[in-house]
Amino acid sequence: MTRPMTKQRTRRAAIYARVSTDDQSTRLQLDDARRLVEARGWELVEVHEDVGYSGSKDQRPGLTKLLAAVRKRRV
Repeated sequence: MTRPMTKQRTRRAAIYARVSTDDQSTRLQLDDARRLVEARGWELVEVHEDVGYSGSKDQRPGLTKLLAAVRKRRV
């Protein structure tokens, strides 16, 4: 018995990049992540980044926005 064909939804993706100091750039992280999203055939719906925030800090604006998007099922 074969299964009925169902339309497969494209996965929605968000990218998050962070660097600790203002003199660093998230560009390479974002470029790599965008290539991965494209290679997997996902839809990039949001990009979040934090520049000048330590990874040890829980309160990072970009991360907070990403987590809110996940909770609201936007990604």
